[in-house]
Amino acid sequence: MQQIFDLMPFRDGACWNLVISGYANYGSNTDVVGVYKLMLKDAAMNLNQITFSTMLILRSNCRWMDLGRQIYGQILKFGFGSYVFVGSPFLDMCAKLGLIFDAKGYYDEMPERNVVMCVTQ
Repeated sequence: MQQIFDLMPFRDGACWNLVISGYANYGSNTDVVGVYKLMLKDAAMNLNQITFSTMLILRSNCRWMDLGRQIYGQILKFGFGSYVFVGSPFLDMCAKLGLIFDAKGYYDEMPERNVVMCVTQ
């Protein structure tokens, strides 16, 4: 997967997300974080809801609190904080870490909610 990605002359958001998701599902968590950091450095304009959702899901499964906080800061920085697709995994991450007050505050501020958010909250 990495070899094909490295040979691509143009990498859009879908390509980056595909590699991140591929590593998240079949590879190493360290590789996911490496690709994500490379994306931040070389292709931040391609970050989107799918990128952040995937990273939050990975983060909540690995219990890397510092990485979760960094991702949350980047979500806010790039303007994805109000998206339900990002909010649901963020609530899940907070709940798994025992950050109930953070989750409640975030939930209360969401302009739109879905069933997953209500069950997670």
